[in-house]
Amino acid sequence: TRCLSDWSSDVCSSDLVSIGRFWRMVLRLLIPSEGWRNSSACAILAFLRGAGRGGTVTHCADGPVPLFAALAGLKVLRAVVTIFGSVGEADRDSRAQKLRAKIIGYAVRRRRLHLISETETVAEFWRKSGGGGAVSVIPYALEPIGPLPAQTIARARLGVNVSQQVVLLFGTLREDKDYRTVILAAKLMPIPPLLLFVGKYISGISPTQLCAQLNYDNCLIVDEFIARDQISIYFRAADVTVLPYPANFERGSGVVVEACSYGCPIVASGGGYLERFVRLHDVGELYETGNIRSLRQALVRVFDSERQAAIRRRMPSVAEAQDRKSTRLN
Repeated sequence: TRCLSDWSSDVCSSDLVSIGRFWRMVLRLLIPSEGWRNSSACAILAFLRGAGRGGTVTHCADGPVPLFAALAGLKVLRAVVTIFGSVGEADRDSRAQKLRAKIIGYAVRRRRLHLISETETVAEFWRKSGGGGAVSVIPYALEPIGPLPAQTIARARLGVNVSQQVVLLFGTLREDKDYRTVILAAKLMPIPPLLLFVGKYISGISPTQLCAQLNYDNCLIVDEFIARDQISIYFRAADVTVLPYPANFERGSGVVVEACSYGCPIVASGGGYLERFVRLHDVGELYETGNIRSLRQALVRVFDSERQAAIRRRMPSVAEAQDRKSTRLN
């Protein structure tokens, strides 16, 4: 097995000079986005190089790269591609996406292309497109975590009041997460909860700026990557973890499995992978994406002591079941 990224890095660093002026012009016409254009050119060259050397090419990518992987795999070589992204109705209705799905599905049916998808939902879509061909799902394996700290101890370590309600927003802080709705919903609560933002700031308006703009000062922001042995402190200190993703979000989120393993009930935006996970395992509540009052109502429901206790009881078995899937890769 050879890695595509090993072959494409030197191509990207030379600004794609090696593909020639004519082909650079063709790529500009076909693919307006510079990022996608560079990625596609790197993929084409790497697959051609891989074909010359023989073997299987493995590459983690999305956008146009799986399409070129499929095209290359039809006659040139076998390929393994990790595919991310949504499979929502907008994508399926697009002519470009339909053509993409047909080409990739053809390569999968011919066993020239093996897809590895981020969630079971995405995998099911590509299994249908590929006639049940080779499609796997990325497993989410959990590391042994040992005894969990009591909530009082976790809060003491963070300097958080034991009696107040705590809403955790865990993971990289980036622009595709709707923190504005979370803050505005928190302001509508009878007693505004502490919003605990934990994760490295990546893009968009920062939680610090957003809390200031919306005049919400009951926030604690930990802007850093969290060491593995420290993660439990944040989940155990919280009453609930909120996942404020866009509507019909189909990409995976390790936070849902982590929340289950630490026994922290989930409130997630509706639609897509997150809704199916929460409904299937009954590990939290859902709200309408972008709807402030809907989120407030979901928080009220999950803060109910009986509801919260019932969720916490079932969460460890859900996490164990997800972890066991990591041993079933073909």
